[in-house]
Amino acid sequence: MLLKIFFFSLFALPLAQAQSPCQAQVGQCGYYSCMAKAFKCPTENYFQNLGQKYCEKFGNYSSELLSSRGQTFVRNLKNCLQEKIERDFSRVTCASIKNLAERHHFECYTDQGYCDLSWDDKIGIFTIVHPALIADHSLLATSIWIESFCAMRAKSLPR
Repeated sequence: MLLKIFFFSLFALPLAQAQSPCQAQVGQCGYYSCMAKAFKCPTENYFQNLGQKYCEKFGNYSSELLSSRGQTFVRNLKNCLQEKIERDFSRVTCASIKNLAERHHFECYTDQGYCDLSWDDKIGIFTIVHPALIADHSLLATSIWIESFCAMRAKSLPR
């Protein structure tokens, strides 16, 4: 009987989720450089070349280019993207983060209400991120995937 209780407790208890050493910085752009250092990534890496860079760009330009609703979306998006990295921390490596982040971008953009933003806010977001989309075809594909999702969702809404 004691053996049954032991085995049951092994499977009934939730597994502890690994936490990154940067968890306290979620919500801040410095989170990305912290992760790059924690993983000892080479100079060319997602955390700094895309995560940190565009987090800072959104911080610098969002008040000029986005409505208050668009700015709220960007804050929520940043938190969502970083929280997804934390959730998947045990699978994150310097090599895997870009593919994980592309999936995270789709999930976070759609979950945080990108489809419901005004065209002006969407153009503002595009203005900030377009250099990355031009430089990286997989990011462009992700953005097309997001826009396609929004278009399909709009078609399915009652009029």
